[in-house]
Amino acid sequence: MKQVLPLAIVAVLLGALCGAQKQTVASRTEKFRSPDGMLVAVVRSKHASEATDESQIELQTQAGTVSAKRDYSSGDGEHGYGVARGEWTPDSQFFVYSLESSGGHQAWHSRVWFFSRTENKFFSLDDALKDAVTNPQFRVSAPDSITVELQSGRAQTVSLHKITRRLHRTVKDLPRYMTDIPQPIPEQIIPPDAPQTARNVESFRSFTDKSAMIDVVRKCGIPDEHQGSGIYIFLYDMDDGSLVVVGTGDLKRLLYMNHIANSRSSSLMAKTSSEQRR
Repeated sequence: MKQVLPLAIVAVLLGALCGAQKQTVASRTEKFRSPDGMLVAVVRSKHASEATDESQIELQTQAGTVSAKRDYSSGDGEHGYGVARGEWTPDSQFFVYSLESSGGHQAWHSRVWFFSRTENKFFSLDDALKDAVTNPQFRVSAPDSITVELQSGRAQTVSLHKITRRLHRTVKDLPRYMTDIPQPIPEQIIPPDAPQTARNVESFRSFTDKSAMIDVVRKCGIPDEHQGSGIYIFLYDMDDGSLVVVGTGDLKRLLYMNHIANSRSSSLMAKTSSEQRR
């Protein structure tokens, strides 16, 4: 005799079956090899049938050793992030990627992160720029620059090398006139044979108030930043996280050259012969 299951049991079984189907997870793996072939960014993404991607990122050497990794997955598959786009910079120093929320939260916000090969760390571009990226389709240009669209309504192109230098600083709470008015480096102080930028304070100790800014550049390289509006203010990042700040009114004579470390400032300007005789 054929046995008929009660309707309540059938409903439970059907619900369980539907739930199992809903939890079916699809996965895929993408590999992004650096232009120099030394590192591979491996992006593993998965999603449930009614959700979007959540991703894990691994940076691997040629031998397959994992040098760094980051996990953007969540327990319920709806509160993590998935990689929307990934690309290496042409100099092979940075892997850049944009993220989208797996649960549709803040759909307008496409967070952009990057991995620095030198630092062996991941950094948030949004945090570095103090703004929110709104378009996952960023643009990369040589050697290490990225162009993004921001919530403030502008597109901005930034050097990731300069950003990591800035993030490496141990000097905090700089005056606003040294940080809030970025300017391009004047072309007249960019010689074609400029040396690599100096990262040691001792390289800056030979200048006087009679030195011109081009003299500084010919010995110590091109500054990392140009700030200021009333006068020229140039910033050099040191390897230890401190700063050398150079001020000049007309690029022809230096007003000051200070070393800033641990919130303390000291002059690096050498005394002239007339000053030494006093």
